[in-house]
Amino acid sequence: MTDRVAWQPGGVPPEPAGAGGVGRAARPLPHPGVSGPADAGGFAAALEQALSAGRTVSPEAQADGRLKLSAHAAHRLQAAGIAFEGRERQAVETAVARAAARGGRECLALTARAAYIVHIPSGTVVTAIAGDRLKEGVFTGIDSAVIATGELDR
Repeated sequence: MTDRVAWQPGGVPPEPAGAGGVGRAARPLPHPGVSGPADAGGFAAALEQALSAGRTVSPEAQADGRLKLSAHAAHRLQAAGIAFEGRERQAVETAVARAAARGGRECLALTARAAYIVHIPSGTVVTAIAGDRLKEGVFTGIDSAVIATGELDR
């Protein structure tokens, strides 16, 4: 005769009656590729990686605080005759730091000369919008916006 075993919530089957008690839950089996407690370093590394994916700014971007320009953004700025240096750069970097401090990940930084879309975790200006392109006034895929025009006046 075979005993029927019902699965309990959490996917841990009870042990059979003769193996240490009726209805007592068995220890869960490790997942394939996981060796158990001896693999704690692997778990710790995986946990750190998962937690770092949620960081507001990557360690590389935090190191010097300077934003990188994507090729697309550099091309757009060059076409508009805007140099991303000096006070313009400082205004955008300050705006992005303010957005990052509040948990922003995709930021619109608006200066007197252009609008910049910045991917905060990588510290990269993804695109820049200037001149007539700003008239559309619709920006999607962002979670924060900072008006940085006051930064240029300081």
